[in-house]
Amino acid sequence: AMEKGLNRLYEKNDFKGSLPFFQRAVAELPTYYEAYYEMGVAYLRLGQQAEAEQALRKSIEIGENTYFPALVDLAAMLCNAQRFAEAEPVARRSLELDTNPWQGHFQLARALVGLNRVEAAEKSGLEARTRKPDFAQLHLLLANIHIRQRAYPALLDDLDSYLRLEPNGAMSAQARDMREKIRTNLAKAQNTEAAGPTKP
Repeated sequence: AMEKGLNRLYEKNDFKGSLPFFQRAVAELPTYYEAYYEMGVAYLRLGQQAEAEQALRKSIEIGENTYFPALVDLAAMLCNAQRFAEAEPVARRSLELDTNPWQGHFQLARALVGLNRVEAAEKSGLEARTRKPDFAQLHLLLANIHIRQRAYPALLDDLDSYLRLEPNGAMSAQARDMREKIRTNLAKAQNTEAAGPTKP
């Protein structure tokens, strides 16, 4: 049942059709936390948020809080719903389990930005970047952090990195506009500084 469900979910993109197989798997083996996780993925792709959250939490509960995929997906889901205070401990738990935790750091950074803990968010965002520098959305998250910090050189690097990875992405035009404005403002500031103080 699990194999058939996975085939429907990932090979055929038949999200609704995968669910009866996962449900059969957990009926046969109630401790099958991986099947609950895949059920949660299917519900997520169907846009059924409440059912997805229930399935992911069931996977985490049965897996005794040790199943990384369910934890990181739940953290992402909670961030998407702007439930940042709930997302933070879930993301932190995922970091305790995964040996290459860029996803956990990314979701933790998202939660911390939402909680306006910008310095801690930057630390997690940079940790994620060292492990997954080719993930475009991460550079947008860091740009959001560096805007709040008014760290404009770092912000330019974030936007350049994003545009290299996503030259035609949904946010690319906005990123280019922002980059040009920052470059112009930095150039003006440097010219003013180079000219020295004006005479009274």
